[in-house]
Amino acid sequence: MFVPAVEVSSVPEKNASGACNNITLRTSFAPLRVYLSDGGYDVTAHTSFGKINTDVPFTATGGLNGDTLNGKINAGGCVLQLTNGNGNIEILKGAPRK
Repeated sequence: MFVPAVEVSSVPEKNASGACNNITLRTSFAPLRVYLSDGGYDVTAHTSFGKINTDVPFTATGGLNGDTLNGKINAGGCVLQLTNGNGNIEILKGAPRK
């Protein structure tokens, strides 16, 4: 059974008025991929039956294991909250490959 991934990209860190574009995503049974450009985020990510991978440098806060990630990208600032009930979470740099 093929389950398409949920992919989010090209969300600017700040909106036109300079306020954060906080990102909160939840899914189950599909991989979750978020592509980030430069910016600062306070990250909370959790999956029950999957793994979390990132190619974006971050500073961890609290414990760190394969299914939970808490930390900051750059100096933090905007909220990036990711939850996947039964799949992997990927936090990637740049834009999706075509």
